Amino acid sequence: MLANVLALEHITVHVGERRLLDQVDWILGTGERIALVGRNGAGKTTLLRILLDQQAPDDGRVVRAHHVRLGYLPQEELPLAGETPLDGALQAFEAALDAAREQEELSTQIAACDAEDPELPRLIARLDDLQHAFDTGGGHTAHADAERVLDGLGFTAEQMRAPLATLSGGWRMRVHLARLLLSRPTHLLLDEPTNHLDLPSLAWLEETLKAFSGTLVVISHDRAFLDRSVTKVVELADGKLTPYAGNYSAYEAEKARRKAALLAAKENQDKKIEQLERFIERFRAKNTKATQARSKEKQLDRIERIEIESEAESIRFHFPPAPRCGQLVCALIGASKRFGAAPPLFAGLDLEIERGEKVAIVGPNGAGKSTLLRMFAGTEPLDAGVRRLDARAVPAFFAQHTAEALDLAATVFEEVERAAPKGTPDLRLRMLLGAFLFGGDDIHKRIGVLSGGEKARVAIARTLLQPVNFLLLDEPTNHLDIKGKEMLAEALAGYDGALLLVTHDRHVIDAVATRVLEVNPGGRVRSYLGGFTAYAEMRQREGRPLAGYAPAGAAAPPQRLARATPAAPAAATPSAESAESRRSGGSFRDRRREEKARATEEKRLLERIEQVEREQAELLRAFADPALYRDAAQLGSKQARHAALTAELAQLWERLGAG
Repeated sequence: MLANVLALEHITVHVGERRLLDQVDWILGTGERIALVGRNGAGKTTLLRILLDQQAPDDGRVVRAHHVRLGYLPQEELPLAGETPLDGALQAFEAALDAAREQEELSTQIAACDAEDPELPRLIARLDDLQHAFDTGGGHTAHADAERVLDGLGFTAEQMRAPLATLSGGWRMRVHLARLLLSRPTHLLLDEPTNHLDLPSLAWLEETLKAFSGTLVVISHDRAFLDRSVTKVVELADGKLTPYAGNYSAYEAEKARRKAALLAAKENQDKKIEQLERFIERFRAKNTKATQARSKEKQLDRIERIEIESEAESIRFHFPPAPRCGQLVCALIGASKRFGAAPPLFAGLDLEIERGEKVAIVGPNGAGKSTLLRMFAGTEPLDAGVRRLDARAVPAFFAQHTAEALDLAATVFEEVERAAPKGTPDLRLRMLLGAFLFGGDDIHKRIGVLSGGEKARVAIARTLLQPVNFLLLDEPTNHLDIKGKEMLAEALAGYDGALLLVTHDRHVIDAVATRVLEVNPGGRVRSYLGGFTAYAEMRQREGRPLAGYAPAGAAAPPQRLARATPAAPAAATPSAESAESRRSGGSFRDRRREEKARATEEKRLLERIEQVEREQAELLRAFADPALYRDAAQLGSKQARHAALTAELAQLWERLGAG
């Protein structure tokens, strides 16, 4: 057996009557970098638990070589050893540090021995063994390595030595991740590692994983992270594993290609089956053709029918139209904010949000992103300066604590229904809840039994139903899967009000933002036009590249969502920021007019596409009528019309994609 073999053989797991895993075989090759993907409930976490021997399968076995060392980061928080984050990270060197402590005790004991003591040779031999354990266990560099990894994950020197009890759940998960990376496992299994990381820490983790020489298996809903961190995707669906070469974007493209090829093959097969069935039906009773008909029947029986798996309906959500308001929706003028005796987070800050802008706030954790969002929302009082809100502005603010205001006795559906405009169809509410991972009977669960993440999803779903023109969202994607994030991004891109968004999801920023505000420690705020890619490229040109980020390798923004605009020079000071914003008002209005023109044209094309597809569907229903084939002239006319519609449809989609 190879030194680092880890494999699953014929793994089967039942959940009630359902077969969650069906005779799964999986060999995790040395050095592979794998994304494990699949719908929620497909069994991804179960598969990891079986690999870890935390759950026994109903059938099959796990093959693990003697030298395999597994490292696992779960989604849920685990107990931490030690009094500080540094202590927690140093648990990765527990054997070496234990050896050091025993060395110290043994050295004291040896110093007290006489030279003739018969125990002395044994004690010296033990001391030598402990020194070897300390050397090979990384003891010499343990503290330096632990500080380096914690620094990469965003900890300051003070935070590394602060009591663990003062840390939030997200920061405690970073300590777990630090300990895991320092333990140097042969196989690293990560379940949603990016949930609590800011952009600099994300970039650092991606670079660290690139240097990791072992086997990586990651479950993540951050597609930008997957695009940068994996070279293979394994999809779990209907109890089976299907491998795809490349990163997540390559997986999506290849899956679509395979689906198209399968549909084409099924279409050809269906035509062949139809021809055979017609022949059999027509000639079965004729003596001269009966033998041929029986031969065709046998041929028909031998055909292995192609089955197309049913896919969940693509869920789309559209915001209610934003009420009309003035061009300047909200402004902070000379705004200052500090907490206690700490240095001020912001001082003399001037910022403006205009109608129709979609602004993403980015920056390291602790710099003040959420505080700035609350200042714009009016829930964080200013120490100095003015918040000016347009008289017709209708704001809605989603923050993590919003979930705490939910009615614990209400069901999920009842809580969302209360926030919906009067007359909203139940089907629309069910579709929205489905996008936020509440399917089937889940909508009838009481709020009181939900997890913190589930409550947050209910809270943001309620926020999105309200007709508002100033939407403020703090980390709305934290508890969504990739499809849910894409639904939200598409809805936000089509939202016609002003948007202020704090998120670490680079794909969402690229899909939605027309401007990026970078918040830096010390209250420095810089403004960049465009999405995340434009922001990263501008920082590169400024000579301040994002740590570990190579803009040229960034995944392309999604088509028809992102409207990236060349980034403007960064403002050097808050006051300059405001002046620059006022000077650029004309260009912003021009850009809005262009966007509206594109949106109008896109709407016109989509309406014509729907008309063409409806007419095609009517023709297909007509083609299913046998009477049509007795009228050659009418048949020819309908065939010619269908061909013309097909050609027009191809042109419409081409024009839509070009726009």
